[in-house]
Parts: sequence; structure tokens; C-alpha cells
Amino acid sequence: MPAQRHLVTARSTPGLRVLIADDHRTFAEVLAAGLHMEGRFSAVDVASSVSHARLLLNVNRYDLLLLDPSLDVGSWLELLRALVGERPTLIVVVVSELEDINLVIQVLAQDVRAWVSKDISLDGLLHTIDEAGMGRTSLPTTLQGPVLKELLGRPAKSQTKPSFINELTPRQLEVLECLAGGMSRAQIAEHLLLSPHTVRTHVQEVLRKAGVHSTLAALARAREVGYRRDHPSGSDLDPAQSREPTVDEPS
Repeated sequence: MPAQRHLVTARSTPGLRVLIADDHRTFAEVLAAGLHMEGRFSAVDVASSVSHARLLLNVNRYDLLLLDPSLDVGSWLELLRALVGERPTLIVVVVSELEDINLVIQVLAQDVRAWVSKDISLDGLLHTIDEAGMGRTSLPTTLQGPVLKELLGRPAKSQTKPSFINELTPRQLEVLECLAGGMSRAQIAEHLLLSPHTVRTHVQEVLRKAGVHSTLAALARAREVGYRRDHPSGSDLDPAQSREPTVDEPS
């Protein structure tokens, strides 16, 4: 991680128990040392394999998992799928250089809250952790556009059971359409002439009805149940041109 420092966010998530799971043990130990020095986490442990991570997760209660799945994506995906059901409150942040968009999407679909590259500064990572703790999803700008393009370009699966889409109000459908177009919350508020608070409420309801915790997971779930972008709102917006590299922009 680079040595340069940025302004530390005023928000913080103190007292979290952190597990760093990374096959690159040296990187994981350096990151753990950096987090220890911050003095704001009650524990920071390191796991250098899937089996080690599973063991630690079984014996300790962690609030935050920092993960790089790139060397064994299949095994890490299996662990993440189990954690979605077993530890629904666990915040998962990926710290990785993985670039295969299909694999990235498979990982993101497991309720991953945020994704950052390994060259992020320590303060940048702390800011991402704070944002994730407040329920906001973020991606590097290099991934945001390709991920949304791939998600929305996939053919919808046949619908075999009632869709959460049917539970959305007309306004919530409009908000989902804007999210699918790559709009931030601020852009949605401007486009639909709503207050940021109202947009935040609608987004939270979309996530609740989809049964997920991030907008990216909601879009993936929507495609699984046959959602198609049939309205023009946001359709001309290039996701890579969003004002901030966050899918859930602070309101």
C-alpha cells in the first residue's frame, strides 16, 4: 500500500474486530500492522488461506472481513456464500487486483459491500470501511462501468417464482431504473425531482425487498428475475462518468 496519506474522514467505525484474508501473507501482515497502529480496531487477525479463514470465523466474532479472493476464487466464493446466510451482519470489503469482470460480479453478488484496489492508501481504505459501515457500496472507477455494462447486458433468466420487482412501487421502479443507468443518489434526486432523503429511503426499500445489502447485488438479483431496462431514465448515462466512484453516493 502506498505511503501517501489523505485527509482522514471525520466519521469512524471504532472497535470493530477485523479479519484480513489474503493468500499474499506479507501484504496481509503489513496491512494488519497499519490497522493496528490506527488504534481504532479492537482486534485485527490475518488468515492466509480459505481453511484458516473459515477456522477463525468459526471461533471468533468478526465485524469486518477484508478479502482478496484472486488466487482461489472458487474456494473464497464458497466461503462467502456460506457467510451470507451465517453472518448477515458481517461487512465484507474486497481488497484485490482481480480484473476478470465475470469473477468480480460473482464475488460482488455475495453481499460484498465495497471493492478497492491494493494500491489504495491506508486512509483511503479507512474511508471505504467507514462508508461500508454506513451501508454504502463503492467500486473503483476502473470496475464500475464494466461491471454495470456486463450486468445489464446479460440475458434475463426465466422467472420461476414471484419476483421482488412486483413488490416495488412505481417510484421505487424508477429509482431502480436510475441505478441501472449508473446514476448516483444525488443524480437520481436531481433527475426525479426528489430530496436526497427520499431517494435514500427508496433505495433502502429496493434493497430490503430484494433481500440484499448493496445496489450492485440488487441489480444482479433484478436480472435473475427478468428485470429489463425499458425506460429512458438514465439510459444515456455512462456509468464510468459518474461524479463519484461510489454506487451509493452519500446523501
